[in-house]
Amino acid sequence: MIVRKALVVPVMAAFLAGSCTGSTTTSPTPSSSSISPRLLTFRGMGVSFRYPSTWTAHRYVAVSSFSTSIVYLSNDRLHPPCRTTRGQGSVSTACGSPLAHLGPSGVLVEWSEHGFPDWSLKTRAEGKPITVGGHRAKIQIPSSLSPCPDGFDQSMTVVVESVPDNWWQIDACIRGPGVAASLSQVRAMLRSAHLPTE
Repeated sequence: MIVRKALVVPVMAAFLAGSCTGSTTTSPTPSSSSISPRLLTFRGMGVSFRYPSTWTAHRYVAVSSFSTSIVYLSNDRLHPPCRTTRGQGSVSTACGSPLAHLGPSGVLVEWSEHGFPDWSLKTRAEGKPITVGGHRAKIQIPSSLSPCPDGFDQSMTVVVESVPDNWWQIDACIRGPGVAASLSQVRAMLRSAHLPTE
């Protein structure tokens, strides 16, 4: 989602006010990589990356004026993150996590796309500088941004610069045992990412 100059509204509030309809589970494509045959490939919304075959990719339609969910990945069972309620002529939608509690060795990763007027990686993002898919990015471990479910032991957020005022965000929540191994899998996923240049 590309967002140009617009009325400034906090991203999280805009997301919570956004719409979320339906859900689909992607049919992952086996990676052709001979280096890591146990990887699958996700492709969607111009983004592609490889991820462990023990994770399942779920695509839920969750869109607001300032954010769009691209995909959730987890080795736990997920549910739609948004709920719509109707009453006395009104309709409201609230969005949260697609998982209430991480199980042992659980992983939950969300890729999303955001836009906000006058946003810049330099002034609005915290963390250590890295590169993801040829784009400047920042990584934060533990994360002050990831909306993790109960039971998590480690969190991580990566913010990746896109076109002006826009960015991709990858939030990861991990539960032990095996936190270090799961973090390594998330980092490998980031190294495999291909992102649009315009």
